[in-house]
Amino acid sequence: MKIRTSGSAAVASAARTANGRSRCRAVINAAAVGAAIGTQAGDRGAPPYLRRSLAGITEIGSRAAPNFEVALKLKPDVIVADSFVHKSSEAQFKQIAPTLMLNSRRGSYDDLMQQTVDLGRLVGRESLARYLVSEQRSLIAKSKAFARKTAPAFVAAVATPTSVTLHSSSSFIGSLLERLGRKSAVKPREDLSQFEISLEGLVALNPATLVLFTGADEKPL
Repeated sequence: MKIRTSGSAAVASAARTANGRSRCRAVINAAAVGAAIGTQAGDRGAPPYLRRSLAGITEIGSRAAPNFEVALKLKPDVIVADSFVHKSSEAQFKQIAPTLMLNSRRGSYDDLMQQTVDLGRLVGRESLARYLVSEQRSLIAKSKAFARKTAPAFVAAVATPTSVTLHSSSSFIGSLLERLGRKSAVKPREDLSQFEISLEGLVALNPATLVLFTGADEKPL
């Protein structure tokens, strides 16, 4: 299915609302801006390198299970949510505050770089956001120089105790690895950047390089 991405009009509208106050005090999507933290419903919360920066931030649940009551009490200027994870909750969010839906969970490398700029604009730090994106892309370009041009295609997947989910060339990790000079053997399926596959299906792909991601506390298939 096709997922909406952030548009300049939506960002400008949200920014106009947010700029009336000193800062955005509550944000739903921790993956995008790190203001919502939680470990319920499968989320593992903020990564260690962000925890010190998030000290004192009010927890409003996790990305998978946001607490609407707590968010409402915070009287946020704007809510940033995930267009895939929160598709069915968008109307509830909009009852609390103007809501910006970003394609974070299923977005590509380019999607997330653009969202960095959008969020920088939203909080009045667009110049810094553009600088960070530029520095990141420069690092990618330097790293690509070390890639072997004749290297075989890779398959990237997330493995859990019950499933294997392929990450195609349009997923974040797939598109990132392609920018680093490798070619993904997995293409999107019916506009889905990520999709589950059986172990038999994975074997049938016969990948020369297999990159598996899993949780440190999980035992994958």
